[in-house]
Amino acid sequence: MGGVNRGDRTMLAVLIGMGFVAAFNENTVNVALVYIQAEFDVSSVASQWLVTGYMIVSAITSAVCAFLQHRFPLRRIVFAAGIVFVATSFAAMLAPGYPLLLIFRLLQAIGTGLFVPIMVTTILKVTPREQMGTVLSIGNMCLTLGPALGPVVTGAMISLLGWRTVFLPGAIVMALLLVAAVFFVSNVHETAASRLDAPSVFLASVGLTFFMYGLTQICSDIVMSACTLAIGIVFLGVFARRQHRIPDPFLNLSPFANSTYVLACLMLSIAMMTSFSTTVLLPQYLQEGLDVSALVTGTLILLPVMCNVAFSVLGGRLFDTHGETPLLPLGYLLMAIGMLVMCLAGRGLSLVFVITGACVTFVASGLVYTATQTAGLKRLSEAEHAHGVSIMNVLVMVAGALGTSLYGGVAQAGTGGAIARGISEGAAQGAGFGDAMILGTALAAGALVLALILGKKRAGN
Repeated sequence: MGGVNRGDRTMLAVLIGMGFVAAFNENTVNVALVYIQAEFDVSSVASQWLVTGYMIVSAITSAVCAFLQHRFPLRRIVFAAGIVFVATSFAAMLAPGYPLLLIFRLLQAIGTGLFVPIMVTTILKVTPREQMGTVLSIGNMCLTLGPALGPVVTGAMISLLGWRTVFLPGAIVMALLLVAAVFFVSNVHETAASRLDAPSVFLASVGLTFFMYGLTQICSDIVMSACTLAIGIVFLGVFARRQHRIPDPFLNLSPFANSTYVLACLMLSIAMMTSFSTTVLLPQYLQEGLDVSALVTGTLILLPVMCNVAFSVLGGRLFDTHGETPLLPLGYLLMAIGMLVMCLAGRGLSLVFVITGACVTFVASGLVYTATQTAGLKRLSEAEHAHGVSIMNVLVMVAGALGTSLYGGVAQAGTGGAIARGISEGAAQGAGFGDAMILGTALAAGALVLALILGKKRAGN
């Protein structure tokens, strides 16, 4: 952060730390779902709302974030979100019943929905354009590391102290960061008096809720998925139309008029679908297909994640030095190769080559994620940054929901079909995993084509 003054560097460190905690908190409950179901006597479908509902609320909050940053000083937003996060974390830890636990968990999601776009827009505000990729890569590196460490840390907490303590690490670290924010976070964003358009909030909330829920059901209940997706699309369509008609839009959709930004959003969504879905499917494949223990699985998963972390900063620096070409085409080519290796090795039940393919995939994700994000946001005006970040963050969450459901559904169908043909359980898991990786290879190849189009487009300007 050499080009950023010392005060801003300290502020960014605090905000990046808050973004890390928010990302860490995303996966903490996943490890505890079995224990929650047993203690509160709820079904797996009901308990899954602790995950699905969290994603939906985070997406809605991200959509609201652009308005909040335009209306309120940065410090006020940071302290409000941080206090809500800490308070609801402790409340969830002490919840006497499942309904209250779900409510507190959904309120927690406000932190994830706010801290990530706040971090990104502040980086854009105080960082020189020639160093934007490097600084964003540091923030994204922490956002990648958070969800990876979440299950490891909370798994240990559950083993030692019980499932309720999964909320404790995030709450403690966030409380310490709030103390640091008192001294180091300043109001760097310009604000103006504006009124929140209630119909827009309603339309966005209902639309995103139905749309994201429909995505999570796309491979398990196609009729339900189609109905809820249709409802969501209608509400989001009305929302978009309203933003063009009101004088002070709740979410400015003008970034979509920039073709480079649109290409970047599409590529970023594919990268998110690939990396997020792989972290969900790979542990299941290792344990059920290769009979690897949970402890060894957790250790193995950290290898590709650390590859992602290591190459995130390199990707940001290469972007600042050389731009998006040839970085983005090379990165998405590597991603397609990594997914193809996992496909072939998964079917062959080869542990070494599956992990190797995962490492290649996550190296590619580290190289392209920040570069793709920066390539899109750099083309927006400063007034559009907050809205561009909010839109991008919502699309990333939608991509995560779609990817998990789609990849998981393909893997499940492939496994079921293989078992029906009389194949052993382990080989069937390999077949299903391989089918999902074929899908990933095709999507990565599509992103490669988009990267080449973007490169050609920039060369022509």
